[in-house]
This record gives sequence, structure tokens and C-alpha cells, in this order.
Amino acid sequence: MLPIYIYLDEPEEVDELPGLIEAMREWSHNRENIVWVDRSDDASQRDDRDVGIELNPRRASHLKEPLNGLYAMARGFHCDFVVGKRTEDTFEDVCFFGEEEGRPDMFEVATYLGI
Repeated sequence: MLPIYIYLDEPEEVDELPGLIEAMREWSHNRENIVWVDRSDDASQRDDRDVGIELNPRRASHLKEPLNGLYAMARGFHCDFVVGKRTEDTFEDVCFFGEEEGRPDMFEVATYLGI
């Protein structure tokens, strides 16, 4: 489990966005320090489906590739993502980006996350 997550903001819309899951999974594959997440049936997690990535950035610059990559997908698939911090039993959403929310600012997101 990694402390930073970037999940699809409206995971219930996954079925309405054909190809998104495959594109996200393919993008995250073989990326260093990025873990693909799709928790569809884990009742111990949040109430909704967690779909996205988790990572443990040590510097703001480590957010550049994930934010840019997922922002490009958000524009292409017309969706939004949420960035947040995770502990053992809590999820703290800190910012949103994508089709409606706009481009993420790496340094602003890093500040919100305490990086």
C-alpha cells in the first residue's frame, strides 16, 4: 500500500468509458514506483470503487509523469481524477483534475500532499 493515490473521480462511470481501464493499466505497466489499483469488491475500502494508481513520491518532480499521463487520459476519455493521501484506514482527497477540473499544477498538488 502506497500513501498517495490518483483515482478516477467517478468510478461508477467506468463502464461508460470503454477503453479507459485498459489505457490506464497499460500506461501504469512498467512504470517505476507506480502501482495499478482496481478494488472493485473490497468492502474494507471506501464505499466506491477505487480505480487508478498509487505511488510514493519523495519530491514534487516525481508527480510530473503521473499527473501529465493521467491528465492526457482525462482529456481523451472526458473524465476527472482525484489525488489524495492514504493511511491505514483513511483516504484524504486533496485535489481534482481532468476534463472539468482542468490541468493539475504539480507544485500545488505537492504542497497539498505535504511533499
